[in-house]
Amino acid sequence: MNPHSVAESVRLYMQERMPGIPVHTALDNGGLRLPYLLVQATANSEIVPGNATWELTLALELHTSAHETDGPDARSAFAEALQALCKHDARLELNAAAPDFHLYALRLTLLDRAEVQDDSFVQHAYLRAVAQF
Repeated sequence: MNPHSVAESVRLYMQERMPGIPVHTALDNGGLRLPYLLVQATANSEIVPGNATWELTLALELHTSAHETDGPDARSAFAEALQALCKHDARLELNAAAPDFHLYALRLTLLDRAEVQDDSFVQHAYLRAVAQF
């Protein structure tokens, strides 16, 4: 089971749909410049023991400049990212490109309140994924 392959597949998928914003995973986030989208996948539990079917949390964070980016523009960019990932075809396209898993479900579970961290305006979203490795 490799949750990083899910994060990397989502990173590549999002990079194609958001060409103006670099997309990174937690493993390749050194020296980031604003704006950027961060993708993380965490395995929660094996749903079907011995079948390698896992429930994962997929986290998206859009970091933009708190000083240079207008709030509505940043919110609009994040909404576009979520729309791209939550549409029905996204799961099918991710499965077509997936190296070692099959994605059964992907749905938005939580939009967290946006916050300012240092010089960044950060927006968070969490999705539930079910994948078999």
